Amino acid sequence: DDPDLYELVTRLQIHKHTNYCYKSTQARTDQNCRFGFPKMESDHTYYDEIDQRMVYQRNTIDSHVNNYNPYLLKMTRAAMDIQINHGNRVLLYLAKYLSKVDSDVELTHGMEDIHQHYKGRIVGSIDAAYFLSGWNKHRSSRGCIFISTTFPGLDERRLLKPNLASLDEDSESILCRTHVHK
Repeated sequence: DDPDLYELVTRLQIHKHTNYCYKSTQARTDQNCRFGFPKMESDHTYYDEIDQRMVYQRNTIDSHVNNYNPYLLKMTRAAMDIQINHGNRVLLYLAKYLSKVDSDVELTHGMEDIHQHYKGRIVGSIDAAYFLSGWNKHRSSRGCIFISTTFPGLDERRLLKPNLASLDEDSESILCRTHVHK
């Protein structure tokens, strides 16, 4: 009924198998896609207690269509995977996602390092857009202050003043004052 939605679904939401689908040795041997495609046919949506997963209503022809929200798809015009998370799996997913570590790359502001970062890590388009735009994905209504527990003068965690170039050459006052010194 909606040609625009149909075009978006066929262009963005159809899963096509790649080597990444068979990343583990077992998946390559069994030819099982790590994302569970093709999805099973179901005449209704329900929660499978045994697998602890949602099974969505779909026909056989839709077995390679990734889950999406039609309103969000039309608004963002970007691929997505919308799922209902339920049970203990949601905690495992959040813990794994929020604790992603980039152990191979030390990130700096140089473009070469950003390219190295994305070569060493697979991220979604939303993560990439936030990172490249310099936006924060996580915010808090509470501030955090580091309180040194060392003796004054022995704290190694002081920051350099941002205006070093404007200081006299002989100035020894190059470190910012901490809360202890204020």
